[in-house]
Amino acid sequence: MQADMHAHLRQNDMMEFVTGFVEKGGCDTVYVMPNLQPPIKTTSEAVAYHEKLKKLAPNVTFLMSLYLHTGLTPEDIEEAAKSGVVYGVSPYTLMSFG
Repeated sequence: MQADMHAHLRQNDMMEFVTGFVEKGGCDTVYVMPNLQPPIKTTSEAVAYHEKLKKLAPNVTFLMSLYLHTGLTPEDIEEAAKSGVVYGVSPYTLMSFG
């Protein structure tokens, strides 16, 4: 198996559809991008998303990330590090489509 270190697994129906292809595509580990609507900004949001993903693909290791934003504090990073599921912080630009 292999790792995908930049996975967008989306939300709701699209998440359920896409997540099923992770393992089928040959990956057993994925680094999950936080750009949902709204983005994953807290450890509790990352943990909740992780739980949904694990139900859909229990054999896959999901390495969660938080969205890098101006309100993120060192304490938030410490909490994330202790969570056992958050492994990084990802900067990206939120896009708005009309």
